[in-house]
Amino acid sequence: MNAPRPELGIVIAAGGSGTRFAAADGSGTGAGKLFAALSAGSSEPLFIHSIRAFRGICPNDSLILVVRQGFAAEFADALAVAGLTGEARIVEGGDTRMRSVFNGLKALPESAEFAAVHDAARPFATAKLLLGCFDAARKHGGAVVARRVVDTLKRADTDGFVLDTVDREGLWAVETPQIFPRTELLDAYDKAFAANIAATDDAGVMEASKAPVFLFEHKGDNRKITFPEDL
Repeated sequence: MNAPRPELGIVIAAGGSGTRFAAADGSGTGAGKLFAALSAGSSEPLFIHSIRAFRGICPNDSLILVVRQGFAAEFADALAVAGLTGEARIVEGGDTRMRSVFNGLKALPESAEFAAVHDAARPFATAKLLLGCFDAARKHGGAVVARRVVDTLKRADTDGFVLDTVDREGLWAVETPQIFPRTELLDAYDKAFAANIAATDDAGVMEASKAPVFLFEHKGDNRKITFPEDL
């Protein structure tokens, strides 16, 4: 069990519709993506892995699980089966990732000086990874887990033909957790909503408000489950 950091709050985003996952497996709905097992030998839902990895890092009332609207009971039942009842507070999300994360951030207690946001679809993130990013966030004012782009990148047209090769120098693939001062992140979200900014992650929200974002380099396994084949 990790020593609690009362100054840290964690928001696990599990409110997505999983449309790419659903389209790939032909189910027509992404509601079951986060309830899928990682392997045939595992019966635990995908989202449970993040709860297990992060529980104890912050007080229980500072670990927020944001779920899709109308699915709170299903997530609560899964937590109970996993023996994790009370380890996280369930909050219903909104109609976009931004709105869902914002709901989770608002649910954090004022004692949480920093807020970490993590995608439940990244089940391999560890406590060590989160705490390393947290240390970087405290030092630099905000930090996100990322890795350098090492593949050759091509820009293509709509028909799939290569237009040119993109210089990968200075390019990073950004992941989660992403950690920022809670009040600053909430303020940045307010500004983003007012300006109709559609960001795909919290770093984008902070960038829009000209806040510093440090890239915390990570080389371990932190893949995201997007398609059925990823399982």
